[in-house]
Amino acid sequence: MIRVVDMPYLKNDNFTTLGEGTYDNNALVYRWSDAPLVIGRYCAISYGVKFIMDDGKHYTECVSSYPFKNRTPQKEGITIGNDVWIGMNVIILNGVTIGNGVTVAAGAVVTTDVPDYCVVGGVPAKIIKHKCTE
Repeated sequence: MIRVVDMPYLKNDNFTTLGEGTYDNNALVYRWSDAPLVIGRYCAISYGVKFIMDDGKHYTECVSSYPFKNRTPQKEGITIGNDVWIGMNVIILNGVTIGNGVTVAAGAVVTTDVPDYCVVGGVPAKIIKHKCTE
């Protein structure tokens, strides 16, 4: 159980599973919960990448965005597929699934799920192009 924010390097995080051949350049996991971070095989993760593992939600549909205690925290986690390239200084938020063969452009903030075999970028990250046809 985590009581305060923990910021381990990805390779030292106790709640992360890294697939065969995956490497990173000192990516950080900002962790307020023990939600799982699962990263597939043969992924390349660049410098300055941050995985935000926060199960507290700041709701925008309410009068206040404060995460009052009467809200139930959700233990979601992050899932990254196989053969994913994550560019420099990308931020990936809790609850996101990134599909197989995805390229995430440098500086992107990934806030929603990303389908297989596409390139995403921007803040928030949007699909720039599909790498192949369905």
